[in-house]
Amino acid sequence: MADGGASSFIMLVTALLVSGAASAALLSEWNAFSRASMLASKGMEADAATSVGYAGDPAMITYDASQNQVVVYLVNSGQLELLNDEVAIQVDGLPSQVVSIEGFDASTGSWQSTFTWAPGSLAKVVVESGSTAWSYNDGDDVVLNVVVRSEAYLGASGSDVLQIEGRIAHA
Repeated sequence: MADGGASSFIMLVTALLVSGAASAALLSEWNAFSRASMLASKGMEADAATSVGYAGDPAMITYDASQNQVVVYLVNSGQLELLNDEVAIQVDGLPSQVVSIEGFDASTGSWQSTFTWAPGSLAKVVVESGSTAWSYNDGDDVVLNVVVRSEAYLGASGSDVLQIEGRIAHA
């Protein structure tokens, strides 16, 4: 009888040790899941606060054939500052190179190359084609895809994508 009590005690201690180890593993995994969920939530908040809009007439997208450049006017319609060096534009599905980006200074009425792209402010983005030159005529349909990224918010940057369907107008 005394032997049965000792083996029962050993089994009880073993079960407690195993359940303690399993609890530690579950808590560790839950902590990792909670951290990943929190980061994803911050990213979604940053994405929701990041927005860009088109500030021109889509029927008159400026194209300079001599420079092979398209000019796009954008407005920061979100709540976060947009990063000037994090703008990408595709023209008819093909990547282009950003030649310049300038912000409009309402106090001077001029475009400035050094500016903060704050919410509500305008930017003029000039892009040129990559290796293949564009050959647009007045009135040609064009599709522009614009991607922007915001400053960090709660440890995550937001992004927004804008598609503009418009028509070419020569400069």
